[in-house]
Amino acid sequence: MATTSSRTLSLLVALFLGGLLAWLLKPAGPPRSPAPVHPPFEAEKSNAVLVGPTAKEITITRLTLYKPDDVAWWNSRDPNKLLWIEFDEQVFANMGPGTFAKYRVQCKDATCYSDKILDTASGEKKYTQVLVDPNDRSHPDKQDGMIIIRP
Repeated sequence: MATTSSRTLSLLVALFLGGLLAWLLKPAGPPRSPAPVHPPFEAEKSNAVLVGPTAKEITITRLTLYKPDDVAWWNSRDPNKLLWIEFDEQVFANMGPGTFAKYRVQCKDATCYSDKILDTASGEKKYTQVLVDPNDRSHPDKQDGMIIIRP
């Protein structure tokens, strides 16, 4: 028969091992829930604008760019739609002709890139963002956007 001291020692060892096992298996920190994101919102310190699912839904409503090195990226949330970013005046290097405005930044499929800001560009510049179904270009979804160019 076991003595009282050996029972007490066995109980203490079992409690210690149980506590150690619980400590090793517990999750690190409190459970985390992801913060909801509801566009449009200001994407702080970013020059990447998400457009979609419609042209009026954008993540940065007034994008500020600083000369000489800032560039902007626009991406459609729907990779199956074409995205065009068009301006009435030439703001960036290497702009091509537009369909709804005079100039278009460099666009390929669902992504557009601004390139370098021209020395002559400054202040607020309105642009048109256009989402187009590549299988039916007769119903483009258009909405105006704004960039602000600072020295």
